[in-house]
Amino acid sequence: VRKEHLLSFCIAAAAQGIVKDGITLWEPTILTGLHHASSAEVSIFSSLIPLFSLLGVILSGRLMSRFCGREKKPGILLFAACGLCCILFYFLMGRFLWLDAAFFSVISSLLMGVNTLLLTFLPLRFSVYGRASGVAGLFNFCAYLGAGCSGIFSGFLADLGGWSTTVLLWLILCIVGLTAIWTGFRKTTPAPQK
Repeated sequence: VRKEHLLSFCIAAAAQGIVKDGITLWEPTILTGLHHASSAEVSIFSSLIPLFSLLGVILSGRLMSRFCGREKKPGILLFAACGLCCILFYFLMGRFLWLDAAFFSVISSLLMGVNTLLLTFLPLRFSVYGRASGVAGLFNFCAYLGAGCSGIFSGFLADLGGWSTTVLLWLILCIVGLTAIWTGFRKTTPAPQK
């Protein structure tokens, strides 16, 4: 297993971890701060994230069925769609409570698809070396490392420039993740074992 492959995919895992867990962490605060939403409203809209995340897992599975053995395309598509949502969110943020909640849910869903790709499908490529479990654990560690840094980075930027700055961070991380997946697959990775 080449270290270059693992490094690229670890970066992608960390990037999605920062954004995905940043949404889970900050959504209640953002909705309350921007819209003065009640606790009941925040609870209802926050409960949409797990539901949409399930759709992200299903979407990832469908994409993997369509592009069997070619994880590069689903990874790039999911990160690109997430980046596009972040751009729209940046310009539309704060207008309507339901719209902000929808953006949170959709972005989280797309990133759950990336998470499934990186932690489930991609490690199977390394089963030819007998290292699928180790690689999955490594990617999972990087995703949690990113999640742990999420609160610090997002909160710091929000203090500096408001919540829209945090959305810009998420956009940049989507670009980083997309680039990391593209770079990782530019090198030859082993085909998944059937």
